[in-house]
Amino acid sequence: SNTGELFVVGLPEVLQQIKVQPADSSILFVGKGKQVNETAIHYDVQLIDYHWRLASLEDAMGIIVSSLITKQKDKVLVKVTGDIDKHLCGLSRSPVFRFLQHYKYAIAMAGAMLFIF
Repeated sequence: SNTGELFVVGLPEVLQQIKVQPADSSILFVGKGKQVNETAIHYDVQLIDYHWRLASLEDAMGIIVSSLITKQKDKVLVKVTGDIDKHLCGLSRSPVFRFLQHYKYAIAMAGAMLFIF
């Protein structure tokens, strides 16, 4: 499943006015908060789009929790685990393919040098 949960805990007067939103709404969806008790709010988080290059999406794969009262703006990073990679083709899991993908520029340079000389 592509869903998760976020619990925000704090003082009741601060929780009343906090704002919780995804860093990129095209990748993550954060539902409306549900009050668990007077000091905690529960948010449902859903992954809308998954990118296999998570390193390049560090900023986008996050949730921003901001408060006007405390003047704080915190970022919660989202880590994707589980069966997401089952949608990838079998070739992408091959060690040979990973080696070629990792060293593609070095291999291209070596090939160009052989071709030139």
